[in-house]
Amino acid sequence: MSIASSTTSASKDYTHRTANLRLAMLGHAPDAAALGRAVHAIRAERRISQVQLASATGFRQSWVSNVEHGRRNPSWSNVVRLAEGLGDVPQHLPNS
Repeated sequence: MSIASSTTSASKDYTHRTANLRLAMLGHAPDAAALGRAVHAIRAERRISQVQLASATGFRQSWVSNVEHGRRNPSWSNVVRLAEGLGDVPQHLPNS
């Protein structure tokens, strides 16, 4: 596999993994489990611990864990805070 095709494949994988979080941020929220899987995938890809994400967002680590396991259905503002903590805020995010 060439470097170019490897980069393209990695880009497609990243886009797929972040799709649920981006949809949630655009107001087309998936179920809590899908959002949690997306948060976990992005956090793991970026090698951010739950403690680090909690610290960056002002949430408790246990709350981040509950979101990732689909046991919490965060509000729009909390989804935005999670996205900011993950460094994944689209340019077209509406002002809240």
